[in-house]
Amino acid sequence: MTDQHLNEELAKWLGYTMVFVGGEPKYARVISPEGKLVGKTNTDTTKAWAGAIPNYCDDPAASLEVQAKAIEVDAASYVQNLQEIKWGHMFTETLLVRIAELINASPRERAEAAYMTLSSQC
Repeated sequence: MTDQHLNEELAKWLGYTMVFVGGEPKYARVISPEGKLVGKTNTDTTKAWAGAIPNYCDDPAASLEVQAKAIEVDAASYVQNLQEIKWGHMFTETLLVRIAELINASPRERAEAAYMTLSSQC
């Protein structure tokens, strides 16, 4: 999944929505979880999303926001998913040094693990 697509999917889990306004062509606008229009109006939905939502894959602060949501939903699953993303498998006994490595996960690793956790809740 591309960073842009992952960012869009995570934004939806955090409450961002898209609305269409105008006649033809339709113009896309993104609405924040607080109900405010964000970003710019665009006929290209990908560009509308890109300019309006946090970059969970590259921005450490944004990745922590989505990590917090995933932990709220299912903390154990999030940690398991993060291990899978980071190392390709899950450790049954997580040593302190491994926990430290998880804490230093990249924004992209956090975003992927959060997506895996949130999307499994459907």
